[in-house]
Amino acid sequence: MGAKSVVTRVEMTPAESQAAAKLSESLLDRFQNPVASEFLETAPFLGGDIPISVAQALRAFRYGDATDALVISGLPVTAGPTPPHWNHPDAQAPHMADFWLALIMAQLGDAVSWSSLQGGQLVNNILPIQKQESLQTGHSSDVVLDLHIEDAFSNLRCDHLGLISLRNEDMVPTTAVGISSIDVTGPEYAPLFEARYVIRPDDEHLRNLREAGVNEGELLAAPTAVLSGSPQAPDVRLDPPYMSALPGDVEADRALQLLIMELSANVEDVALAPGEILIVDNHRALHGRKPFTARYDGTDRWLRRLTTVKDLRRSRVARSEASSRIIDPVLEPLPGSLELTGAGR
Repeated sequence: MGAKSVVTRVEMTPAESQAAAKLSESLLDRFQNPVASEFLETAPFLGGDIPISVAQALRAFRYGDATDALVISGLPVTAGPTPPHWNHPDAQAPHMADFWLALIMAQLGDAVSWSSLQGGQLVNNILPIQKQESLQTGHSSDVVLDLHIEDAFSNLRCDHLGLISLRNEDMVPTTAVGISSIDVTGPEYAPLFEARYVIRPDDEHLRNLREAGVNEGELLAAPTAVLSGSPQAPDVRLDPPYMSALPGDVEADRALQLLIMELSANVEDVALAPGEILIVDNHRALHGRKPFTARYDGTDRWLRRLTTVKDLRRSRVARSEASSRIIDPVLEPLPGSLELTGAGR
């Protein structure tokens, strides 16, 4: 099987770009905040206001499998200095780009996030933070952010992940690769279709869970498969820094390392200019980032992130109320996810 491009690109015309900017500004004026319940419940029905070329690409992306990721270009964006931390007031201030991202993502599903990420914020900031340069999170800079499925540890992980660039003066590449880029029908990949692996939450989830009083020892990850579905068109669940084969399972580990090697050989760079959106199918494509030198002077790479699910009801057991979009990983009872083994909370 020859490798195919993981990314399809849609470039808005100048007229469409102006219309998108006007629409985004009007939504900012009307709703003030992209996480307001009124906006979140209205956004799925505003698809008719999206430029036709973008709307057509979104429909094809949601219902087909010809591509694993989508880049939408053309929104004019101006942003203030990159904040030093996600909790800085400037990082929390709504931006017209947030509304464009949220509107686009609403055509694919309902927005969700986690209580254990950035204080339970629905729209997350991806920016370098001092003393986190070497972590495997979106706040690192000195290291390669390994290819991964977003929140692979959980059965409630998102269906789609969206990133919009507010600043990227150095054109630091996001990396992406689709599972469709390799042929996994051979017997050497068979262990990956069996529940012979454990995937754990990443450093950011665990750090915030600890701060909330959750003992890491109370959390167990049940064995899961890495690949599922048809071998000709599988789904993938992979987060190499936070996963392993079950103890002593040499065959499963060998298959895992082979998969990681093959995927790494087919990676594409996607350097997002301001206003560009990258949407990744979180069942078929992995994403990461190349290293860069952070300056912490207000000019560093700054993205916003929003994730969506096609079935919001499925996570109701792990959300405090029906109107909430924030998932508590400790409450998730589904097999293959985190489960409390002690009294917990």
